[in-house]
Amino acid sequence: MAETSKSSPLFEGPGKVKLEYFAIAGVAEKVRLALTCAKIPFDDIRINFAEWMGEDSRKKTAKYGQLPILTLKDGTEIYQSFAMMKYIGGNDPEGKLYPAGDIEKRLKIDIAMGVTADLTRAFYPAMVIGMRPASLGHPADMDSETKTAVIKSMRETFMEEEFPKYMKYYKDLLDENGGQFLSGDDLTIADLDALHTVRYYALGIADFIPTDSLEAYPEIESWIQRVLDYPSVKEYYANQAK
Repeated sequence: MAETSKSSPLFEGPGKVKLEYFAIAGVAEKVRLALTCAKIPFDDIRINFAEWMGEDSRKKTAKYGQLPILTLKDGTEIYQSFAMMKYIGGNDPEGKLYPAGDIEKRLKIDIAMGVTADLTRAFYPAMVIGMRPASLGHPADMDSETKTAVIKSMRETFMEEEFPKYMKYYKDLLDENGGQFLSGDDLTIADLDALHTVRYYALGIADFIPTDSLEAYPEIESWIQRVLDYPSVKEYYANQAK
């Protein structure tokens, strides 16, 4: 496939593009990885929560009052992480991350990204229950012991009933598309999108989610390692560790 032209304001113009997000992985991690894999230098601006909520905060000028924000070299601001991923991927100089003109390949990528979005939505109640219990119908002033019991129950139920289904969906995607990456033989934005979301369940970030959660899914662990071993991804995490 022919390489993509570098006529985009991702490449043309002075300075670097700028990605703004909080000082966590979150929904910006996939965008950071996409920029790195597309060989697009960027300023990785990490904003602390106090700055975001301050009187003169960036939140007041953000179009949708949220992060991440990707600012191109011509000053254009792009919102919504999925839009960023597809824009970056579509401008990948090697034409592999989200291949322009290959609608069938893009369909496979979009399907895989849809599975990741579904996994995120499925876990969302169990994730936010500790921070915003009232949003899920629980008392806002729920005592600590009760809250802990509810969190434990919701997360254990998710891991028992929902998590295995999604791991099977990912395995099926790998099997259907050749076994290397989620959409075929080449790494795409679908893999970058799913990487942190799936690894989350083995990183010990959330209480009551065992760090050995992925050990029952060797195909998924192998896929994760292939993505982590991809040169640009490996370089990104090596730089983060410095």
